[in-house]
Amino acid sequence: MATIKDVAYKAGVSKATVSRYLNNKYVSDKTKKVIEDVIKDLNYVPNKVAQGLSNQKIDIIGIIVPDLINPFFSEIVSTIEKEAIKNNITCMILSSNNDINLEKEALQTCLDFSVKGIIIATSSNEEINVDIPIVAIDRCYLNATKFIGVDNKKIGHNIINYFVSNNKKKTLCILGPNNVMTTRDRACGIQEAALKNNIDVDIVYSSYSDVEKVGQDIIKNRIEEYDSIFLGNEMICLAFLKLGLKENILKMSIDGTYLSTLIKDDIKIIKQPIKKMAVLAYDKLVNWNNKIEETIIDIEG
Repeated sequence: MATIKDVAYKAGVSKATVSRYLNNKYVSDKTKKVIEDVIKDLNYVPNKVAQGLSNQKIDIIGIIVPDLINPFFSEIVSTIEKEAIKNNITCMILSSNNDINLEKEALQTCLDFSVKGIIIATSSNEEINVDIPIVAIDRCYLNATKFIGVDNKKIGHNIINYFVSNNKKKTLCILGPNNVMTTRDRACGIQEAALKNNIDVDIVYSSYSDVEKVGQDIIKNRIEEYDSIFLGNEMICLAFLKLGLKENILKMSIDGTYLSTLIKDDIKIIKQPIKKMAVLAYDKLVNWNNKIEETIIDIEG
């Protein structure tokens, strides 16, 4: 059975263009004729459910996150979805699995369904041309008119200040992958504050959700040489606890998701304003204007 992708390929146009044609939106007469001929040749039958969505019988928004295993992103998605349900808006939830190519496919899928707009926590800062409203959350995105996030450089400063206030001299920081904006900004803040306070810091770039990888990366370091450790999110925190290493080391983590209730009390948790970020991103999208905006929300602790 032919698909919209087959039609687009044979017609030499994008799937979004075929979708516009199927939903009686503007397509040039020349392109319209080509698509019509291809549809006849392939005996293509349009998906009526998708057409109903894109004709706005049901409002629909796209949510694209890098990872649904990470509770930080699953809580963002859950919060947005709850807000959408109140207003009879359907959410198309997609994960890029931290792969820029899968992210591009997710964006194209959103276009195929003619979503009202997209909320995205990107896997990359690569520019992709998508001509619909986009709100970036947590991670900046070059196509996004609006960005909702926190000051991750300031978080880096706060991490070191906490260890310094507890008279610590040598810190190990286990962060996520260094191609992620939040990771890079926190690392920058950590290094700045460490230099200012004359504290030794080693940074390890690992994963935000792969517990096994994090464990292996921690084991590679001589943990007994450090008096403090920052664990880049609560998944990383659980990976560290699973190893059962050096209980007397001063520990700090970040996010404040439901996982924080499973973590020992002697680990200080910086709480991110997850729900505030998610609700604001949703509000900015459904009450759209073309004003360029960057909203930085204070961390909670």
